[in-house]
Amino acid sequence: MESLHARCQVVTGAFVAILVVSAIAGLSDLSLLQYLQGISSGEPVDEARAEGIDARQAMIGVVQVGLFLACAIVFSMWFHRAHKNLKAGGLNDLQYTPGWAVGGFFVPFLNLVRPFQLINEVWAGSAFLSH
Repeated sequence: MESLHARCQVVTGAFVAILVVSAIAGLSDLSLLQYLQGISSGEPVDEARAEGIDARQAMIGVVQVGLFLACAIVFSMWFHRAHKNLKAGGLNDLQYTPGWAVGGFFVPFLNLVRPFQLINEVWAGSAFLSH
């Protein structure tokens, strides 16, 4: 069995980064909203400010997409290892394989129920192994 501590820290860091960038995106959205409200109330259009806001919004969007992809990858690696550890710990009557532990998140329609089932299996198996 391989320790999940380091992978857990990476996944947690990725989620925290998404949280921080999402907060920054929210503040940026508020700035855009203020700018648009000013225009709708009769203020003149400031092209330089509009281009700056647009560039900032685009940059935040690219960072968010990159973080979401990175988080999906590191979470998948962590969850795969967590499920694989169940078998390594001696549990042989598992309903799913480590491959399904990751693949179940990506199959359309199946991804509405399979992740819950997989998480339950890892949770129950981990609880059993820890006792």
